[in-house]
Amino acid sequence: MEHSPKTPSLEQVTRIIKEAYAEIGRGMLGALRVESVFRDPISQTLFVVVSDRVNLSRAIGPSGRIRHVVKKKLGIDRIKVVTEPQVFFRDLKRRLAFEAIKGLKMELSHNQRLFADEVLSPLLMGNLPKRRVSCAVALAYSGGVDSTAALVLLSRFVEVKALTIAPGPYMIPKGVRKRIESITSSLGVRHEYLESSATRFWNLFAECLEKAVHPCGRCKTLMEEVLLRNARETGAEVLVYGDLLPIASESVSLRSEILVVRLPAALALDKQDCIHIAEEAGYRWSPYTYGCPMLKQIHRAHPHTRYTSIQRILRKTYAGVLTPSQSLRYIRSIMG
Repeated sequence: MEHSPKTPSLEQVTRIIKEAYAEIGRGMLGALRVESVFRDPISQTLFVVVSDRVNLSRAIGPSGRIRHVVKKKLGIDRIKVVTEPQVFFRDLKRRLAFEAIKGLKMELSHNQRLFADEVLSPLLMGNLPKRRVSCAVALAYSGGVDSTAALVLLSRFVEVKALTIAPGPYMIPKGVRKRIESITSSLGVRHEYLESSATRFWNLFAECLEKAVHPCGRCKTLMEEVLLRNARETGAEVLVYGDLLPIASESVSLRSEILVVRLPAALALDKQDCIHIAEEAGYRWSPYTYGCPMLKQIHRAHPHTRYTSIQRILRKTYAGVLTPSQSLRYIRSIMG
């Protein structure tokens, strides 16, 4: 990881925000109240914490112009303005995940405890692990930004193998395969395509297409079954996903003696955090599009299934892992 620049003081950030308003020729309505400033070592992002949404709007400025000027003046690439309640819930989610690990400790194997103590627990406490540990970890890698962020984080501290379920181009198209191979190569991690269950996935999609059923829930269940079986067969005692949504005990669990960790969710990361982390591996953020080619085909054939996809997006918006503007872009990609 690159050396982090010095964290600016609260007073310095407040002064620069006020200067930014003068620079763009706009007046700031009301007094700005910045509560704290800190740098997150996981996402390498400078957090500017304000008291409420009114101050959030003041610190970001019209169309984000103030935040842009502040980034330029401070010479930093990543800055996030958040409210105190947002920081509170972020810390609460991490703490609940930490408590979930503690509750599982007596059931974990030696290697699972090693991963929990030396890698996961420090991250949940907002720190980077102090050393690289030796334990077999598998990661479900779709090539998307969230699983890429999880892969980037893990590859620094453990021997991780990326597993991509690839029944056919209707799920993993050629462009995504190219990205997967580029990212895993740049990170120096082992990678494997899992293709043995192709018939089951094809039958699942064919049935959903015929019966006008949204496929994502069924597909996810089948994917987890395939990944857990592979982990057991290859001796990987830890299986990591790039899910953003689950919280607390849902983000850390023990399934069939495999420690399952939904890393971005456990760390209370959001989509923008994942984008920043993934960029470290050369990930190029593509336009907001939702779903695999097969899901898009089902959307076209059965337009009512689009509303289930939109509902899934809105769940993430409500949970705070997508901003309203990000959600709107995903919804636009669905509605065409």
